[in-house]
Amino acid sequence: MREHIVCFPMNDEVLQNKVFDGIKKHNLHHNAKLHFVHVFKEEKYPYIVPPYIYPSPDQKAGIKSTIEDIMKKMVDGFISDGETSGYEYTCLFSEDPKIELENFINKHKYSTVILATRGKKGIEGLFTSSFADYMIKHSPYDVLVLR
Repeated sequence: MREHIVCFPMNDEVLQNKVFDGIKKHNLHHNAKLHFVHVFKEEKYPYIVPPYIYPSPDQKAGIKSTIEDIMKKMVDGFISDGETSGYEYTCLFSEDPKIELENFINKHKYSTVILATRGKKGIEGLFTSSFADYMIKHSPYDVLVLR
């Protein structure tokens, strides 16, 4: 059975729809296991007294649970052919989401890394997003960029 990791943007509905449309268009959800992953960017405020990191360790468990539940409900609502029972949902936290996702990917075996980027026109269209570009350069697996 093929396993794909799906880099899931929680804060961008357009990219979420591109991810779902791409999965269905390329039949990536048939006879495959999908692992949806979101990396929550930690923010550090060293100039506040006392220095502050968001989210705090106490807040992470609640945020992790909420994000994983939201991903599951969104996937269940979009992929409605009953094939979502074996899917996995993971929320990670990092000051640098690109590196955290790269480390996570390197610990697992996947067939494909799936992510979405905005389909920009003109000069901007010559460049992929820095996140997509980073994953293409550093992923040990094939990367499917949905535009």
